[in-house]
Amino acid sequence: MSSLLFIQGNRKKIFVMSALYFFSATAFAAMPEKEYLLQLKTANELALKKKLYSSRTDQALSSQLLMRLFGRYYQVGDTWTVAAWQFEHGMMRMTGASNQTKSQVGRGGVFKYQVTEVKNGTHPQVVIQVTQMEEPGFQRVDPNVQYLQLTMNDSLLQSEKIYSIGPNSQLRTASPNGIHTEISPLELYPLDTPEVSFVNKIPFKAPDLPSTIQKFVNQTGWQLNSSNTLQFEQDDFFGRPIDIIWELGKPWPSFLKTSNGIAILLDRSTQ
Repeated sequence: MSSLLFIQGNRKKIFVMSALYFFSATAFAAMPEKEYLLQLKTANELALKKKLYSSRTDQALSSQLLMRLFGRYYQVGDTWTVAAWQFEHGMMRMTGASNQTKSQVGRGGVFKYQVTEVKNGTHPQVVIQVTQMEEPGFQRVDPNVQYLQLTMNDSLLQSEKIYSIGPNSQLRTASPNGIHTEISPLELYPLDTPEVSFVNKIPFKAPDLPSTIQKFVNQTGWQLNSSNTLQFEQDDFFGRPIDIIWELGKPWPSFLKTSNGIAILLDRSTQ
C-alpha cells in the first residue's frame, strides 16, 4: 500500500491507493473468487475512507444535499431516464496513429432509474434500481443484466453496487468506488451515483458535446436551463476529472462526464 499526497491550490487531498488500482480487469477475473472478494473489499474500504475524508474537509452539505439539489428527499417510486455513452479510450488501441489514439464516443444506452427503498433516521439509505431500456437507436448494452442496484445515503455517497445477472437473477457484487471488473460492460458506463461537493462549484459553462451526442440532443430537443443550474468540477478517487451539471429541482445530474463516458438526464417522471 502506498500513499500519495497531492496539493491542489490551497487544499490538500490525500489519496490512499492500493496496488489494486493497477490491476487490469483481466487480472481481477483471473483471481480465485475468495482472493478477488478480499482484494475488492480492501480497495472499497480505502476508497470509502477517502470519500469520508473529502466529505469532512470539503464541508459538503450532508443531509441537506439532496434537499438543495432536488428540493426534497427521494421517495419510493421516483423514476427518471438517463442516456449514457461509453468512452473508447485511444490508449487502448494498438496503433500509433494520432487520429486513432484519442478517446472516442462508443456505444450508447438508455437507462431507467427507480427508487425502490428509502430508509430515514440517523443512517439514511436510498436504494435505486437501474434497468436497460429499448429505444429507437439504442439496444440493451448487456442483455444478460436484469438490473443494476445502487445503494447510497442522502449525501449521494454510494456504498453498494449489485448486478442481477441472467434469467435466474444471480446477484454479483461490484465495487461501488470505481474499480472496474468484468461482471458486465455496464461497468464502463457513467451510471453510478455522482459525488457532489459544493466546494467544487464553478460558474456555469455549456458542455462541449462530442458530435455523436450533439446530434442526439439536437434530435430530441434536449437542452439545459442555465439560469437554474449548478455546475461542479472535481475528481474521483483516482484523481480523474468529473464534470457535473445539476439543474435544481431535478433528481439526477442533467449532465455527467466522467473518465468512463457521458450521461444526460432525459426525463424526470418523478411522483
